[in-house]
Amino acid sequence: HVRSRRQRQMCIRDSSELALGAEIGSGSFAVVYAAEWASRAVCVKQYRELGGAEASAARHKEAELFDQEARVMRRLHHKNIVELLAYTLVPRALVMELCPAGSLFRVLHDPKFELLCSQLSVVKKFATGIAAGMRHMHTCGVIHRDLRTENVFLSFSRAAKGGLRVKVGDFNLSRESMAHSLTMTECGTFQWIAPETVREEKASTKVDVYSFAIVLWEIGTRAVPFADHPAGPWFASLQACLLYTSDAADDSLR
Repeated sequence: HVRSRRQRQMCIRDSSELALGAEIGSGSFAVVYAAEWASRAVCVKQYRELGGAEASAARHKEAELFDQEARVMRRLHHKNIVELLAYTLVPRALVMELCPAGSLFRVLHDPKFELLCSQLSVVKKFATGIAAGMRHMHTCGVIHRDLRTENVFLSFSRAAKGGLRVKVGDFNLSRESMAHSLTMTECGTFQWIAPETVREEKASTKVDVYSFAIVLWEIGTRAVPFADHPAGPWFASLQACLLYTSDAADDSLR
């Protein structure tokens, strides 16, 4: 692909400029590290290097996810969005601002932060920060598709009231909405995803609005969605999505 001048400036040609530190997260295709770059504390999301002939499909998928996430993040510049600072091609890695307070999920469900999270001003800060980040994404034509508290991060900021700033991140499932409608062939975590996503139907920015509603419930209750269902959260949330949209569903459930 032909890269623009800004893209070339963001590309780190020598990955040894990155001093990787402790692992702070991992997924199927990438590992996240605290790191240092240009005398700045950063976060590095390094995509896994998969070997062997049988891994060719996985390597292709990894490259696709990296390209997509980098392309989406380059378009987003907002105080409530995790900022992409640079990237490397060998290995494939995204260099982003570090959010040292961790994920909103961690803060909501850690008893140490119960007093903080019970304050109305803090609850409002979480909600309005996520909403502002979402609005910017949607204005830029981006659908997140995996909005949940594990993908919302907290950063310290002297400019922010109370010293905390909420930032939406993790855009590897995000898509550019084109005509504000696309088919969802992949989806995020079931407790937070919209019914049309489960059914792989045409979807719009409204799928993020549904996820945001679940996030608001989680912020208000400090409970994991569907966690108490006897069949488990995955089955319960899927059942709820399908039942809610079924023609046979009782009106009281809608």
